[in-house]
Amino acid sequence: MTLQSSVGDDDGPKDILGSANRNLERTIMALDTALCRLENDDLDAGAAVQKAIAEMRRAQDTALKERQKVDDDRRKLDLATSDSAIDFDAARASILDSLDRVRRSRRPDSVSE
Repeated sequence: MTLQSSVGDDDGPKDILGSANRNLERTIMALDTALCRLENDDLDAGAAVQKAIAEMRRAQDTALKERQKVDDDRRKLDLATSDSAIDFDAARASILDSLDRVRRSRRPDSVSE
């Protein structure tokens, strides 16, 4: 099933996540390039390193936020399509059995019914 945004565009959350991840990879490469320039004694690279670090942090935040959105959408979809429902009768029977065991292990009048 393809997930679409509320405005009906075709870009699903996974496409946005892919774009965010590619942007993060580009900023990491830019930082690597700037660091190489710094290692080669290019004194002008200091500003480029600071800029690349700031861009990398923003890209990382964006990628993490998009990953969270995809996970949330997947969880919502899994809950919506799930056939499993809570069996309240079984839960009630289990609780009553547990209470019965507690009653039997203590004095008869210490646990109320």
